[in-house]
Amino acid sequence: MSRALALALAVSLCACVHAQVRSDARGVEPSTYVAIPSRLERSVGLLRRLALPPLELEASPTNPSYCLGPCESAAFAAELDSDARRFLSDWRGYEAVDVEATPGLDELARWARSTDDDEPPEPLRMLAQRIAASSRSDGVALLQSELVYLTWFDGVAWYATLTFAIPISMARIGTWLEADVFDARTGRRVWHSRLRAAGTPGTDKSRDLVNELFDGLELALPLVLTRPLP
Repeated sequence: MSRALALALAVSLCACVHAQVRSDARGVEPSTYVAIPSRLERSVGLLRRLALPPLELEASPTNPSYCLGPCESAAFAAELDSDARRFLSDWRGYEAVDVEATPGLDELARWARSTDDDEPPEPLRMLAQRIAASSRSDGVALLQSELVYLTWFDGVAWYATLTFAIPISMARIGTWLEADVFDARTGRRVWHSRLRAAGTPGTDKSRDLVNELFDGLELALPLVLTRPLP
């Protein structure tokens, strides 16, 4: 198999993408407004004002010169970040509040992807609460991604094994996305979504991936059913 053909296969490779979604929003209450009583029921959707830190990104390889073809990790991350904010605002009705990166955010991200426990350790719980409080938000939406590209080492392995290593390389590359929503009042994780898409990561796939990632997120409570805190 030629290098060009292998790259074409990597780009075109696509598996059905379905996000794994989990939610535990018991006792969730807004922090920035009072909900007007109505027949419209919401749980996570009560956190209608969400603080959004910059996307937490890990890319492999870290050095783009090792990539076997274009590596667009920075551009792809920017697209994911932008599309997430657009989807939350335009399609789910949340007020997305941009916040700057905060020390310790990478630790919160590592914790979120390493466990199914929704109760963060005390320092991380307090971090989520501080981010929400400083931005006057009802919650924090943390988005993170891992992008894995083909490298020249894959190419060497293909030639050394007479292309038998190609399936291993194809299974390794892809895009991992995760989104977690934390309640401002308690610092608990109340909503989680994770997905993996096979094939070479690319900016043309960003919107579809973000749509799938957040598809299971409840609509925010409409603004007309809120009133300011006294």
